[in-house]
Amino acid sequence: RTIAGKAPLTVTVDKAGTMGNFVWIGEDDTIYRAAYLMRKHQIRHLVVLDSKGELVGVLSIRDLIAEDRIMESLSADRRPSTKE
Repeated sequence: RTIAGKAPLTVTVDKAGTMGNFVWIGEDDTIYRAAYLMRKHQIRHLVVLDSKGELVGVLSIRDLIAEDRIMESLSADRRPSTKE
C-alpha cells in the first residue's frame, strides 16, 4: 500500500505500517509467539524487526505451516475439551 501510494523507498517500516494497528514481532521472539499473533489478529504476515526497530524480514503463514510442531500446537488449542 505504501509503495502504491508513491511513498519513497526510504520510508521506515513503522511509518509504512497499517493505520495504527501495526503488528510486528521481534527477531528474538519465538515462532509460537508469531503463530499466536497471526491468529489473534487474523493476519497472514508479520513484519520482523530487530532491537533497533529495523526491518529484518517478513514471516508468513506459509513459513509456519512448514513447522509441524506449530500446527500441532495450534490445533490442540482448538480441540474441544474432554473434561466435564
